[in-house]
Amino acid sequence: MYLTEVEAQTFAFKPMNCPGRPWSTARACAPIATCPCAAEFGLCHRYEKSGVLTGMMRVRSFTQDDAHIYCARSRSRERCGPCCASSSASTATWAWPTSGSSSHPAPRLHGQRRDVGEGERALAQALAAENVDYKVNPGDGAFYGPKVDFHVRDSLKRSWQMSTVQLDFQIPERFELSYVSADGSKQRP
Repeated sequence: MYLTEVEAQTFAFKPMNCPGRPWSTARACAPIATCPCAAEFGLCHRYEKSGVLTGMMRVRSFTQDDAHIYCARSRSRERCGPCCASSSASTATWAWPTSGSSSHPAPRLHGQRRDVGEGERALAQALAAENVDYKVNPGDGAFYGPKVDFHVRDSLKRSWQMSTVQLDFQIPERFELSYVSADGSKQRP
């Protein structure tokens, strides 16, 4: 990351897209049951060393399209499936598409182990439901939850990550997000 210090406080330029403010369903165009989504095209900055810069794939600044879907845990498979299918279809337009599924790395785990297992099962079921081929990459997940990476290979047979479908169990906790379930109780998405 690009870091700077102002008045004895360290700040970083935006390295990735994540919702940066609390979000209210009152502003949504549709009811919560239809699964609200926060999305943006955002400028991201990464401090890549000069020796690894490679034209369009490893750069120091880029615009990334990013969406966060908030849903009940019971609907994560249903919501991840179309995202996986879309990513798989878009990488299939390249000459050498590949895909993979990453499991959560235990040493960097944030949150509960049961969340990770539940998320890995939901992603596997979503991939199967959409007929997306994948292989599991143990220990290659993110610190906040399991993910599926979609890669393409270039003419030199190098693999490049193009998109990711991730289950993030940390944002709902950190932003203290909740919704009212059918039984009237508050639940964490």
